Amino acid sequence: MTPNDFTMTKQILKLQKTFAQNNIKTLSLWLTQGERVTRTCLEQAGAMPAEAKRAWEHGSELLQSGRETIEAIVDIQFDMIAGMLNPSGTKS
Repeated sequence: MTPNDFTMTKQILKLQKTFAQNNIKTLSLWLTQGERVTRTCLEQAGAMPAEAKRAWEHGSELLQSGRETIEAIVDIQFDMIAGMLNPSGTKS
């Protein structure tokens, strides 16, 4: 088999990677907006204990870290698949 035999597969893979990245970015934007709204509400809630606010901030940081980790894993997996389709290391 020649590298050109996988041209359509590579194009589909590129399209799926773009689709996945756009979905992750959209989800991240949506969640970030939700966090901003929640943060605004928490700032206006004077009766909320400081410990609860710190717990929410910690949870928010964990979610952000998780989103970044998932994005990195998705990129690594797509790159691994692309490498399997192109073992010689040449770009197509």
